[in-house]
Amino acid sequence: MPAKSDNDLSKWKYELHTWIKHQLLVNYLVPWSKILGSWSNTLALVDGFAGRGRFPSGEKGSPLLVLDIAQRALAAPGMRTQRIVCHFVELNSDNFENMKAEVALHPAYADQSIDIRLYNSRFSEASEGIVQQIKVAGQPSFFFLDPFGYDDPPMEILRPILALERAELWSI
Repeated sequence: MPAKSDNDLSKWKYELHTWIKHQLLVNYLVPWSKILGSWSNTLALVDGFAGRGRFPSGEKGSPLLVLDIAQRALAAPGMRTQRIVCHFVELNSDNFENMKAEVALHPAYADQSIDIRLYNSRFSEASEGIVQQIKVAGQPSFFFLDPFGYDDPPMEILRPILALERAELWSI
């Protein structure tokens, strides 16, 4: 049987393992953003395989969860962070357009303190520019890499991320 394309809606079922990954992401990223946000003016959050933004059944995908977290972090007491840059990368054009529309509907889209950057490309193609932006800005960064396979990103793409000062990388 041929593999399903990434924009095949039957591939986008919100299953238990997805819910668990999202719980792990939220439960880790909330305190991470509070801790790093207590001493840094800006943070970077990177979703390297952003997908559709929302599942066909209505559940939020990782980009919307990241935007929720960014809003909560900026509103938390004791936060020094005044700006969060969110990088969302998605290769599939249909999924990218859906994610772009979902992001535009999120309240964070209008928040001047949240800088949303969208990339319709492979993570391996977008990563060099993203890493360079983070490096120049000196931002603590969190990379969430959850691909639908193992061909992207290769280790030579991950090395510059791991070399960043104050960067964390999750590949689930």
